[in-house]
Amino acid sequence: MLAFMHAPKLMPLEDAITTVLGETPDPRKAEVPLEQSVGGVLAADVRSDMDMPPFRKSMMDGYALRAADTAGSAVVLDVVETIHAGMVPTAEVLPGQAAAIMTGAPLPEGADAVVMVERTEREAEGRVRIDVAVPVGNHIVPAGEDARCGDVVLRAGTRIGPAAVASLAAVGCDPVPVFGAPRVCVFTTGDEVVPPWKKPGPGCIRNSNSPMLAARVARDVGAVRDGGVLVDDAGAIGGAAAKAFREYDVVVFTGGVSMGEKDLVAEAIRGAGFAEVFHQISVKPGKPVLFGKAKGTLVFGLPGNPVSSAVTYELIVRPALMKLSGRTPLHRPQVSAVLEGPAPRAIPREQYLPAVLSPGPAGFSVRLVPWNGSADLFSFAAGNVLLRIPRGGPAPEAGDRVMTVVVADDVSSIFGA
Repeated sequence: MLAFMHAPKLMPLEDAITTVLGETPDPRKAEVPLEQSVGGVLAADVRSDMDMPPFRKSMMDGYALRAADTAGSAVVLDVVETIHAGMVPTAEVLPGQAAAIMTGAPLPEGADAVVMVERTEREAEGRVRIDVAVPVGNHIVPAGEDARCGDVVLRAGTRIGPAAVASLAAVGCDPVPVFGAPRVCVFTTGDEVVPPWKKPGPGCIRNSNSPMLAARVARDVGAVRDGGVLVDDAGAIGGAAAKAFREYDVVVFTGGVSMGEKDLVAEAIRGAGFAEVFHQISVKPGKPVLFGKAKGTLVFGLPGNPVSSAVTYELIVRPALMKLSGRTPLHRPQVSAVLEGPAPRAIPREQYLPAVLSPGPAGFSVRLVPWNGSADLFSFAAGNVLLRIPRGGPAPEAGDRVMTVVVADDVSSIFGA
């Protein structure tokens, strides 16, 4: 007599995301040398350690002088010294005097304006002729104009790029306080899976999931290890898990998490300390998602079909990685759009289907990508968003407004350069 298994209750996606983020710890802090900080996220506000600039400086090559001396007709002034950037002026500019000055050099005492060299004529015996009236403050950068000592120049949470590196260097922030990147390892399971460089034999397929997930992790938070393929053997899976749980902050398995005879991941990793938090969510594609913790490590089991694996990574795993690394926002942007053409019927699960979002004069429009199901990675790659179809109610029709989740790596075609 056959024994039938009762289908477990599926966790709504929103609850699953909330649960994962609730179990995800705050990012750890670290310090790295300035030259290694690019791509990191600041873990603390950065303040200027001095006024910037720290002195009044010239914006031009020219002459520092007293503006009052140029108020009348043409004037000839005595040049008392020449000041280059990096020098400290030694003479005060008195009435009837000027100092030759180069761009970026500090202004001498007594001077309150700079006239550019192109508006002057040098005369013999250390004198300069000026034929224009120069206002007070002309071509001068005041001390502290950019920042005062103690001002916040970069906020915690800032993603460090080249411009931020320049600011960090200018205020002497070296080493740099950053959030440490989470250590992530990705495994694919399945006797039928072979490496990408190998031509598959009968009944086999190439491993696209590990490279795909590793690339997404690297894009989002940096360091990742591709653990390759684990055969459908509880001992092999459990042994790899035990080692990974000791070494990584996040471990992701793909395949082996559904209800088949060789879906061994959940059972195999329990012996390595895995404690299940939930298994199966109300989403298509991607129902058999597994989540739990082991020795403080976050553990995800994603479906083996490539599109299911990609969708559940974006919806479930990525927000946790963003939180762990101190990055914001945690979630992909959502865009409202007008649907072009009909969508599949609504089902009891929420659906996230590959689609193409396009800008237009009246706003955004979206159309589904023709695809052959959750194994069709080529059609998935042709989309730039996921079209959300709520569970239950009637399916949207052409002309209806729908919500999309932007998952494209390059969004310039959507939002412009």
